[in-house]
Amino acid sequence: DHRCYFSVDRTGRPIYMQRKIFTESFFVLAMNGLFRVTGETKYKRLADAVFEKVRYWVRVDDSELGRPHLAGNPKANELAIPMMFLCVLQDLCLESQDLLKR
Repeated sequence: DHRCYFSVDRTGRPIYMQRKIFTESFFVLAMNGLFRVTGETKYKRLADAVFEKVRYWVRVDDSELGRPHLAGNPKANELAIPMMFLCVLQDLCLESQDLLKR
């Protein structure tokens, strides 16, 4: 489902999963960086796949993140969410401007 664990124990077992896009966004940045350094396309494909999920959460529906929308709390995005999204988008667009057309 393209979710990433926020923290794991020393053996790699999950401890905590964040209910925002930040962990997945940093994962996309890391995979895209690995692609730049190694040239291995598997990292670019993985970065693109997870980014598409992050884009869906930001632009369409974030209910998969597990954050309940409570009746007394108006639906609003924090400034950090679009800032992080644009940061990741900018990094991915260094190789290709195709994402800007979507």
